[in-house]
Amino acid sequence: MAALAGISVATVKRWAEIGLLPFERTSGGHRRFRRADVEAYLLATTPNDDAVTRRAEEFLAARTPLDLEAGLLRDRAAAGAWAPACDALGKVYSELLGRRREGRLTAVQWLGALELLRAAIARFLEATPPPPGAPRLLVAAVPGDRVLFVPAMFALVAVEAGWAPRLCGPVTAAEVAEELGREPAEALFVSASADSRAETVAAFAREIAAAPGAARRALAVGGFGAWPEPLPAGEQLRSFGEATAWLDRLRAPHQGEKVPVQRIASPSEAPIR
Repeated sequence: MAALAGISVATVKRWAEIGLLPFERTSGGHRRFRRADVEAYLLATTPNDDAVTRRAEEFLAARTPLDLEAGLLRDRAAAGAWAPACDALGKVYSELLGRRREGRLTAVQWLGALELLRAAIARFLEATPPPPGAPRLLVAAVPGDRVLFVPAMFALVAVEAGWAPRLCGPVTAAEVAEELGREPAEALFVSASADSRAETVAAFAREIAAAPGAARRALAVGGFGAWPEPLPAGEQLRSFGEATAWLDRLRAPHQGEKVPVQRIASPSEAPIR
């Protein structure tokens, strides 16, 4: 079942525990999932073209992060977790990217919509503290990247998976090593958007592989940028489902497979900074 959904066994167990996936108990006490139930869940959490277009229009009509909050809560409630909700939002990003490349969006409209999404996700992060004793994760973006909603979403997915993420924005490989020296972390995730220059992304991949300290951490990259293949170090995550599986796999040595389900608070409950 985990392979079918592209997620880890720990994630499947978590989704079953909070009622997202029906299951039966075998005589040996193991969970048994029906393929039809899994496929129905995946279908229900995959937006169709009409839904993607509608959400894109909502993003373009928004004027403040608050205008996106209700829609994000609906996305998360429908998907049952932030990882599939964020994968669905990735399709909205692709829709907006297509419009921009076709000349139907100005740079101001493009960056404005994505910045509002980043700010809205940041409000959810403020309202959702990591669990006590959670392993630490540094989340960054390649130098010069101005589209930072993917790092923010990755951090939100990480909190729900039982991690304590720290966002540090666009940084050089040397700055990553400096950040890790100031505040150690067990893992590192770096994002690149479609706006990132391919040569910048390739240079960062080479430099981070050789950076002191960074090479000793678990490393993953992602986003919509042109990461080189093969990567000099680490692995590329192509969805938030893969990200959850990666985080669950890394977290297992810390607390086994018992990952606490985080209560997702409304940003209205968080202090506004």
